[in-house]
Amino acid sequence: MTDQHSFRTPVAASGPSGKLWLLVLTGDVDPEDADEMEAVFARAEREAAGLLFTVDVSRLRFCDSSLLNLLLLTARRRTVVLAGENDFMRRMLEVTGVGSAFTVVAGVDAARVLAAQPGPV
Repeated sequence: MTDQHSFRTPVAASGPSGKLWLLVLTGDVDPEDADEMEAVFARAEREAAGLLFTVDVSRLRFCDSSLLNLLLLTARRRTVVLAGENDFMRRMLEVTGVGSAFTVVAGVDAARVLAAQPGPV
């Protein structure tokens, strides 16, 4: 019997999208996704110069501290935008007290407006 979990990925998309580097997450980001997440974030670090690093969390249902840690490490080096209305993520940021490390916007369109403004990315 094949483990169906091995075929799913929480990364629906990752790459340049206009003035954004857009990472779209969906479903659950579990501990077994840590290697994939690290690879996605490393690629963004290499290739996203000049683009606003934006994570669409609107379809994220769950994540553990490993994703939050990657987000925080990235936010130390560059602006990280969390895009999308998401009660889970809002609550996680509230409980951990790290919400101020990120720019949180209503959705990807709002991130595009931010990226269009002059100033550092």
